[in-house]
Amino acid sequence: MEYVEWKNFRRALPKIDRKLFDNMFSISVLYNSACVCCVNPIRIQPIIMSILFQHYKELSKISKELEANKEIKASNKLMDE
Repeated sequence: MEYVEWKNFRRALPKIDRKLFDNMFSISVLYNSACVCCVNPIRIQPIIMSILFQHYKELSKISKELEANKEIKASNKLMDE
């Protein structure tokens, strides 16, 4: 139901962004079971929280990978000296 309400927004996006919007909106499906536990009359809130949570998880993973790469580069510099 919520996706239908956002169709006009989607149509107003450039064509290349529509696929990204669809992908972003579909993230909420990953957390349907958690969303069901959210007793909230505003349907968009669990969807937004699902999207935010997934992006937070991805950013955390990327951050850890970057930190690990920095440590590897630092240890390689020490070995080169």
